[in-house]
Amino acid sequence: MKKILYVVCFLNLLIVSDKSIGNDVNSDLKVGVDDAITALQISSGIKTQLYLPSGFSWKGNWSPNNIQYRVNDVVTYDGSSYICTLEHKSDTTRIPTNEALWNVIARKGEKGDNGTQGVRGMNGLPPEHEWKNSSLRFKNPDGTWGKFVNLKGEKGESNFYTITHNSLNASDGLPENAVFVDHEGNVGIGTTVPSEKIEINGATKINGKIQIGNNNSTCNINNEGSIRYDYENKYLEFCNGSSWMSIEYNSNIDFQCGDDLFDKRNNKSYPTVNIGSQCWLAKNLNVGTQIDGTIEQANNVTIEKYCYENNEENCSSNGGLYQWAEAMNHNISNSQGICPEGWHIPSDNEWKTLELYLGMAVEQVESEGWRGTNEGAKILNGGESGFNGLLSGFRRTTGAFDDFNRHGYFWSSSSKPPHSYCRGLMDCYSTIIRAYNTPTEGYSIRCLKD
Repeated sequence: MKKILYVVCFLNLLIVSDKSIGNDVNSDLKVGVDDAITALQISSGIKTQLYLPSGFSWKGNWSPNNIQYRVNDVVTYDGSSYICTLEHKSDTTRIPTNEALWNVIARKGEKGDNGTQGVRGMNGLPPEHEWKNSSLRFKNPDGTWGKFVNLKGEKGESNFYTITHNSLNASDGLPENAVFVDHEGNVGIGTTVPSEKIEINGATKINGKIQIGNNNSTCNINNEGSIRYDYENKYLEFCNGSSWMSIEYNSNIDFQCGDDLFDKRNNKSYPTVNIGSQCWLAKNLNVGTQIDGTIEQANNVTIEKYCYENNEENCSSNGGLYQWAEAMNHNISNSQGICPEGWHIPSDNEWKTLELYLGMAVEQVESEGWRGTNEGAKILNGGESGFNGLLSGFRRTTGAFDDFNRHGYFWSSSSKPPHSYCRGLMDCYSTIIRAYNTPTEGYSIRCLKD
């Protein structure tokens, strides 16, 4: 009932108002029936600009990208027009068909039926023609005949291939067993007794691309064992029956701090930076399967992560957010946690080592709260240390997200039961906070080399 009233009220505004609505389609400075029709044409896509009465704000096509919509904002979505009834920020769940936030004011009509298909004409007759052995000629429109054309190809050289005993054997001056195809279709190169579809006896050299198996974008049970090369990320992949996996090469075998670290678990690379005696990731860790912020991260075989505002793009740019137990991989005695092999969650003392190197006084390092002078500025994104700390916000214990681009928090592996130590940065502070916070909040992770 509410939707019908909105449509009626909106059209009523358009028809009876005595005020001009932008460029009046009747050119008489008053709103008429044509203006009402224009509003409906906007929702159906016939026209692209809508002139609204005072108090309404035209926002164009609806966007899911965190747009602030206010009461009386009007948008177009899927061919229909909607008016905002409750102020909110948009995301993929708050679409205009959500009746708690929007009401329809002009709906796109249903598609009409297809018209009747015309009668198909008769096929033309084939041209008159004649065969003579392997030669063919056609009759011209004037009744005369064209010349016969021999369609038989020339005979190949007799010594190129010979067929003997249901097999194909290459000769032409080459060893008799150079190429051999048996009656089952097995191909032998360098052997006359191939036991597989292709068997090569001798060294093999391939100039150009090679694809083994079904090299397409889908990996499933039918493509298990297929191999392909990822030209974008520069590594070989194989299909395990459900997903493409990188074929491991130990890119970290000659690793030196400053090189990119390759995480074979999800094929991601991380820049690294040497700060004093320590080697740090210069980017927040992003590993695991995204879950909704309202769900607790569980002790199971799957690494779980939060993405700010439940948006995977925020994980791609700022890393995942993790509860302390998940960061420790639910094993407080092993500081590796969910870091890659050879790396670990830094302890409270290892954070102090970083702070002392950056210039923080010893008596301040041991204190809690905001400490130091400009050490925070040195490890913020773009700071002189190269640490590039991001203000990624955090996940509250309630499941809500807060302080994106304002705060950044990083777990340590140290705890002060029932809390856990962390470090924090803030956009308007040049110092670093040392705090022990609730372990069920979701913070960023910076791994430290063993």
